Amino acid sequence: MFSVLVKLFWKLYFGFWENLKIDGEANIPRTGSVIVVVNHISLLDGFILVAFWPRRITFLSAAYLFKMLAVGAFLRAIGCPSLAVR
Repeated sequence: MFSVLVKLFWKLYFGFWENLKIDGEANIPRTGSVIVVVNHISLLDGFILVAFWPRRITFLSAAYLFKMLAVGAFLRAIGCPSLAVR
């Protein structure tokens, strides 16, 4: 439930402040497993992906990202596992 609220918040935020255009959404399968690979331009890429991806999404995230206040809270809110390298 909380992940739905996080998604709604970011969708409203980016929809209000940014002029984003989503291309190829019809090509995303509605069911079954999907691996999404994103070429990052900034840390905002993950927030934008969660906001506009039509399905529930889970990221594999580096442990250092969980130490960043906003990014860590966001990742925990959507249920991301931390990949701690030892």
